[in-house]
Amino acid sequence: MAKTTTDIFGGKLNSSNFNAENYIRELCVSAQGAPDLAAKRQKILAASEEVNGLLKKNVYKNYTQFIETAREISYLETEMYQLSHMLSEQKSLMNSLLEISLTGDKVITSKEKGDELQEEETKKNLTSLLEKVEGCANIMDVPGRYIVYSSDLTELDAVNFTKLRRMHIFLLNDSVMLASWIPHKRGPVRYKFQILYELESLAVVNVRDIGQLTNAFKLLMFPDTRHFCCETLKAKKELLEYLECTKKSKTNFDQRRDSASDRTWKQMDAACGDDYELPDWLIELPEDLDVLIAERNFEAAVQLIEKCNQYCADQLNANAIKELKVRVDQRLTNLTGVLTNELKITPDKSLQGGPRAARRAVQLLIRLGKSGQASNLYLLYRSAHLKHVTKQLKTEGVTSLYIERLCATFFSHLRETCDEFVRAFTDFPDCFSAFVLWATSEINNFAINFSRQVLSPQASFSTTAASVELARSHCQAMTNSGLDFVFHLDCQLQPQVEKIILDAKDKLLEAVKLRAQEDKWRPMNLQNKQGLEKFLDDTAELGLSIITKYVYDECWICLTNNTINFTKACIIFLDDVLKFFSPHTRNLISDALVELFRAQLNHVSSSYSNENFKSSITFIQKNAAFLLEVLLTNIEKRFEEKTTEKCFALSRLHFEFKYLASDRIIGEYL
Repeated sequence: MAKTTTDIFGGKLNSSNFNAENYIRELCVSAQGAPDLAAKRQKILAASEEVNGLLKKNVYKNYTQFIETAREISYLETEMYQLSHMLSEQKSLMNSLLEISLTGDKVITSKEKGDELQEEETKKNLTSLLEKVEGCANIMDVPGRYIVYSSDLTELDAVNFTKLRRMHIFLLNDSVMLASWIPHKRGPVRYKFQILYELESLAVVNVRDIGQLTNAFKLLMFPDTRHFCCETLKAKKELLEYLECTKKSKTNFDQRRDSASDRTWKQMDAACGDDYELPDWLIELPEDLDVLIAERNFEAAVQLIEKCNQYCADQLNANAIKELKVRVDQRLTNLTGVLTNELKITPDKSLQGGPRAARRAVQLLIRLGKSGQASNLYLLYRSAHLKHVTKQLKTEGVTSLYIERLCATFFSHLRETCDEFVRAFTDFPDCFSAFVLWATSEINNFAINFSRQVLSPQASFSTTAASVELARSHCQAMTNSGLDFVFHLDCQLQPQVEKIILDAKDKLLEAVKLRAQEDKWRPMNLQNKQGLEKFLDDTAELGLSIITKYVYDECWICLTNNTINFTKACIIFLDDVLKFFSPHTRNLISDALVELFRAQLNHVSSSYSNENFKSSITFIQKNAAFLLEVLLTNIEKRFEEKTTEKCFALSRLHFEFKYLASDRIIGEYL
């Protein structure tokens, strides 16, 4: 039978005095060239994979047996708690009998005095602990508990053994408490409570020094495995010795208590016939919770915890209940951690689901009394989901199509999150402030992304205006869900929008000046009827059908090319710039329109006094009348229809330049 790779190397690799460096050195010396070294390396790798496979199979094979063993241990532990409770009841009964006196005087024994002194010392001991550790008030709920030993630790990563955080361990007579270091904290509080492990269920494993990993050990508590290291080898040995001695002391104490309970069982049963006993389902509760958490049956685990809390509400004075609550609280911490991980975003987690994908974990956390934590985690989850969905949008092609998809995706995601949040946290109004802050932050991120794609010099003015109008319309639609972020979005886009409007106005002013230099004040000739029909169709689309009154001799227009081009540019600019209209841009838009008209009308005014155009005074007056009575009036009407307000700055232009269209001016310049 052929030997496996494990058989070949097992004799050396499994020896107690095995040294990896010496073994590698021997292989290099005995190797006959690079191919031989490569072959030996492959054998070692094969042995490693084989051992890993065997370990996995053994763990899977013994998993059920481990659960059953843990359950049996729990049964024994529960019986110990019952016996301890019976002993305490018998002790109180005997003390009450000693206190009975014919004269009514209370008898105080020396033992009672000693117990009071010991209890006082224990309370002082735990009080000093409470002054150092934040969030460990429930430690004093168990009577007779005291501190045995404490030491500083450093927690290590379970994979690469890098240092994670500074910790402190408190060894109690029946448990182990871990607390994390609070940096930059003033006052006596130096640590924050993290977790409490039951001593009898905790396993401590020494870790050999390998490279930079020194003075390390492992704490095993199903289902957790945590690595720590001490500052010195002496501190590590001292801690492990204290852990071992404390576990032995607790085991011996429990055995003596069990034997004493067996001898006095009948007497206690007669004296305490009405003694309180925990029901079977409550005794098995911690182990059942472990199984349900391992099976990811979180709903059943939460139901058990709720049932336990309801049952224990009326039994707060029972010692057995207090001890059970400590164990249940530990499972509650584990369950909360698992549910929290359900809402955390990791690279290997799918983000294809909508808001309902996180509803299960959120509702369970709320039922466990973690509404604040649930709301924060849910909002972080939705932020990651929105970022993922936004990245899926393709930026290739027409900008307007991308912006349309971006707005639809963002605001629908915001609306879904709002509806789901209201549905989940209706009974927790304190959580809504967190949602408002989250939504404001997301609007800021949207504005940054939107500005990067649209509000840039490369984008056309019409495209930018249509995109801004689309984003504002989506934002206004959010008011149906109770969210009004239009003002906030306008504030975020205002600097870029103002710059774009000013740049577009400057370009138009430059065009007005260039056309004024080339203006000969001659009627516009469209050459033929086809040209005239096309021109009239174009002006009708702009809403200027009245230009038909200025047609004569089949293809002539009683207006200059300059006037017609200004009319088209002004109306197109008006339609685009009004898409930016908001309380922030009202004055900027009206000033831009007034400045454009003033530049064109100033050109008309200067043409009256130009000697070269004295023969065209009547024609100039017709163009001025068109600009003031037709175009300016049309602009005012469109402005009011779009914004529901009058533009008084445009109205003042009628009075300022009305002399240009009057018949009296013809007589002045002829």
